[in-house]
Amino acid sequence: MPNNCRAAALHENAPPVAHAGRWAPLLCAQFLRSGGPESVVLSAESGVNSAEKVGYMRGVVYSPLPYVAAFVAVTLLSTGHAQNVESSAACSEGTEPLMLNYGDHTTGCAISPAVDVDTFTFEGSAGDNIRIAGDNTGGPFDPGLELVDPGGSTIANAGCSGGCCGGVHCSFVLNTTLTVSGTYTLILSDSGTDEAGGLGIQIDRIPPLIPAPVLNYNSSSTDAIDPAIDMDFYKFQGVEGTRIRISVQNRGGPFDPRLRILDPRGLIIEEGSCDGGCCGGVDCGFTMDKILEATGTYYLLISDAGSDESGGYVISLQCLVGRCEIPARIPGDCNEDNTLDLSDAVCIFGVLFLGTPSAFPCGNGLPGDAGNISLLDWQPDGRVDISDGIGLLDFLFLGGPPHPLASSSEPRTTGIVFPNCP
Repeated sequence: MPNNCRAAALHENAPPVAHAGRWAPLLCAQFLRSGGPESVVLSAESGVNSAEKVGYMRGVVYSPLPYVAAFVAVTLLSTGHAQNVESSAACSEGTEPLMLNYGDHTTGCAISPAVDVDTFTFEGSAGDNIRIAGDNTGGPFDPGLELVDPGGSTIANAGCSGGCCGGVHCSFVLNTTLTVSGTYTLILSDSGTDEAGGLGIQIDRIPPLIPAPVLNYNSSSTDAIDPAIDMDFYKFQGVEGTRIRISVQNRGGPFDPRLRILDPRGLIIEEGSCDGGCCGGVDCGFTMDKILEATGTYYLLISDAGSDESGGYVISLQCLVGRCEIPARIPGDCNEDNTLDLSDAVCIFGVLFLGTPSAFPCGNGLPGDAGNISLLDWQPDGRVDISDGIGLLDFLFLGGPPHPLASSSEPRTTGIVFPNCP
């Protein structure tokens, strides 16, 4: 485990349900591999039989408290199942560089005076495909971006022109693949060092590390791209040879929705968009048909075609021909990657206590949903709570019992159909 990742140990005589502490090093390392925080702290009082909160904290020093049972949370969120959750980071000149996580967009940032420079950092891993979008917020300001690798070398540049004489709104997008792991730096300034103005930045990993909302066959979702540099993600399970249809419509305004389909290999296999016009805009929509060429998890990426206009949209996914039935799921597979491993325990704890991921995979995404109880209730007590994450960890690493609905022969790999979790 990296030296800057610390987690408290649990006293061996603590109550059984409180044995989350023995998994602290594994969970901490997993959060780091997922682009998470540098420190995870597990703390609670002796005898506590349920978690209070889960939290990410930076720079926390190891503290071997005797009875440690639950994560300490910084943020608790509750959201709907089929929508994207937006996360933001507020700029402050006194706290630069500002740390960003994948999925963040900035607020309140500005280059002022014209000779000012703003800096941001993020943790990246070798092989991450990332998208960095930026824009000015009016005026003739020309935002310029430098992407600096962990060794201090500039590896990519991007920017746009805000024009003159009052200026125009402009935006840019940088897509690149990281080659080394470590802390990357974003340097933002005015390209000519002669104009001041506001700016925004959003950084995404494609596909995202945080589980995206599930869009099931024959269903739709309504959401919005806001700010203009935003990108929304959905995912669905597809079977080779199945013909699908995806329809997208903007919800007024000049917003120009663009959709990209990412296959299980991470390749963009189809793209479509429509023009919402200008000067108040018009309604527009488009439809894409595709025969799937592989079985696995597909992602849908939605953004504004120019990353310079925001607006609402509705998207629908239809199965036309082929394997349109409810897919089988592996009991306990919280992050829906068709594999039962440590990341599923992290997913359970994250939804319960962090709001990251934002929702469980079934129904309305909440712990009390019948589908989520069927899929994730490892300790069958009619609810999804910390004991289920701990039960999964015990099964994976200590020879504990499998999920009560799991296959007796291959509980890690055999899926079953959950009618209440399509």
